[in-house]
Amino acid sequence: MLRTLTHPTQAMIADTTRQLMVERIKSQQVRAALIHPDYESLWQLIDDFVQAGGKFMRPYLLALSYLASSGKESVDDILPALGAVELLSRSLLIHDDIIDRDDVRYGARNVSGQRSDEYQEIISDERDREHFAHSAAILAGDLTLSLAHQLLAECRVSADRLLEATYIFNEGIFRVAGGELLDTESSFRGQDAASATLIAREKTASYSVCMPLKLGAALAGEPSDRLEQLDRVGMLLGEAYQLQDDVLGTFGQESVTGKSVDSDLREGKQTYMIEYFSEHATDSQKQSLGRCLGVSEAASADFEAGRAALKESGALDAVELRIDSLIEAALGEIVQLGWPDEHIDSLADFAKRSVRRQK
Repeated sequence: MLRTLTHPTQAMIADTTRQLMVERIKSQQVRAALIHPDYESLWQLIDDFVQAGGKFMRPYLLALSYLASSGKESVDDILPALGAVELLSRSLLIHDDIIDRDDVRYGARNVSGQRSDEYQEIISDERDREHFAHSAAILAGDLTLSLAHQLLAECRVSADRLLEATYIFNEGIFRVAGGELLDTESSFRGQDAASATLIAREKTASYSVCMPLKLGAALAGEPSDRLEQLDRVGMLLGEAYQLQDDVLGTFGQESVTGKSVDSDLREGKQTYMIEYFSEHATDSQKQSLGRCLGVSEAASADFEAGRAALKESGALDAVELRIDSLIEAALGEIVQLGWPDEHIDSLADFAKRSVRRQK
């Protein structure tokens, strides 16, 4: 039984959302067991992934927006929506790891990585093993997304509010998919590639911050002008969040982030940092970075030299300044929301600590 949440903290939201997700996943696992043990084991991998980690920022933003907008003291009526936005995130992460060719998430083997381990003794060819592991992970991501839609439909609100919330939810999926495509193709489209700013807004801001903030307000029955305000806040915070993600993806501590600090460079991702570097770096610095950027077989020493070149060029400092500017602008928008002071303070505090996170 899920407990009532009154003025919840992010940790409380995380605990309750995880509990809700696990209950529903376990239910699906029981159903899958009636079909075949291999299907049951895939749901077990989804359960393992949900319990492995995560910041649960999207459910927290949704809950905060709903409480501030509705004037209610609990989120009981929209608890399923908290699970929906987190399951959407997990679905995208499962697929994102395949796109990025990563087999680790939260410091442990991810869904495709664990499935590959299972196949070790029965599939000798490495390429075939990777293909079938990725196939299973794609299906796991699809199942997780389907369950997210199901949960959202279970919110105890009016039909009109649920319809608006469903539109916002689907719009978030539409935009993040476009951002992911643009991000994936940025490494080889050259001058025709989308800008890093556009990618950050579509891939991260649209669904990680804008969507949950607007979803909470829509479930509370807020008008369109309030949703537009929240969209502006979300775009600023979301872009800053993605820039910090880019910094951690190249300069973070793997023991803290749980992900490789070489993968973004290996994939040749065209981040804001790389864009700045391309415009300001010396020829020597460009040569150093060129030995690892988009080079799958680059050695550890090449990546270290590439990171040094990024620092020396001023690209890392430029990203830090951009993050500070976005946070300042977001804080200015937040105070204009007209929310109760406690909720304004909570969102402002979230903005500061989440963007300047270390994992």
